[in-house]
This record gives sequence, C-alpha cells and structure tokens, in this order.
Amino acid sequence: MGPTRSKLDLKLVPPSVALVPSYIEARQAGPFSHMALNGFGDEAIQTVAADPARYIQGLTYEGPREIVTPNRQVFVLRRHSIRWAIDPAGVFVGAVSLRLDRDHPLIDLYCGNVGLGVRRDWQNHGYGTMIWRLVFDIFAELDFKSIIASANVDNLASIRSIEKVGGTIIDRNDIYGYGEALVFRIAVPSR
Repeated sequence: MGPTRSKLDLKLVPPSVALVPSYIEARQAGPFSHMALNGFGDEAIQTVAADPARYIQGLTYEGPREIVTPNRQVFVLRRHSIRWAIDPAGVFVGAVSLRLDRDHPLIDLYCGNVGLGVRRDWQNHGYGTMIWRLVFDIFAELDFKSIIASANVDNLASIRSIEKVGGTIIDRNDIYGYGEALVFRIAVPSR
C-alpha cells in the first residue's frame, strides 16, 4: 500500500494491538526499524503476529531501560517512549523513539532524543518531515528548547530530513561503537 493521504492528517499514537496488522503489513513491505536503542521493538514479524498483546506490552513500557552499546558501555534511559505515526484510516506510516532524558551522555553525544523511521514503501514522500513536526509538539509540551538528533553518515535521507527541519551539525563521531554518525542540534519551535 503506497501513500495516498495528506501528510497533514498524520498523528502520533501509542502502539496498540489494533494497529498491529497495519504494522505487520508495513514490515512486509520492506525492512523497518523503530530506531529504538538495543533494537527492542524490532522483533521478527512471526513473533509479533504470534502474540501481539505481549509485543505491545514490551514496546509501550516507559520505565527505565538499560542500554548496552556495541562497545559494552552501559547506560540507563529513565524516560523513553515509542509512538507510531498513523494516518486517519489507522495505517501505520512510521515510528519514533522518544528519548526524553535531559543531559544524558548517550543522548547528547551520540544517539539523540529522537529515532525516527518511515515504512519503506512510504519513504521519500515527505512523511519523515511531517513526523518530525509532530515530534516537535511533544518536546515543546515538555519545555525542551532544543533536541539532539543523529544519523549514520551514509543515511542521506535521514540527514536531509534532519536538515530540512533545522538541524545543524554539532559533531561527527563513533563514540559508542554504533558506527560513524553526524550529531545535530535542532531548535524546538515554540507552540
């Protein structure tokens, strides 16, 4: 299923069992990642389909999460949330991993406050940019003045999306072993 609706109709919602069939359809259309650290939420389609309630329970847990980087450094994110971007018909468009801790070394130096993914068959149609605008609403409500975002240096679409919403490069590194990344600061528009 390709994009057919206005990007202005998108909304961010907590993942739910009711949306799992559309999520599975999106995963079948091509590789997809929640961009959540340690890959939680990216279980095999068969695992999701076998027990959607258990999958959603794990995905929507918003308590502290321990993150072990590829170079074996351990961090704890105290505030984390996954949201799914959907259109008015409930079609899964993408997901965001919201890392809501302030002054956190993993966020500030490498991974950023946001991980964003758009389903493969809807990419390159401006949906990532629209999802960013919805993300800004969340951070504005939490009184963030700016956020950090990152993109692997070879992910040109992600880099363009971040630059399109005002991101400016503040660093280039591979501090934690995830691969070389550009780190951006983005001012959160006031509401």
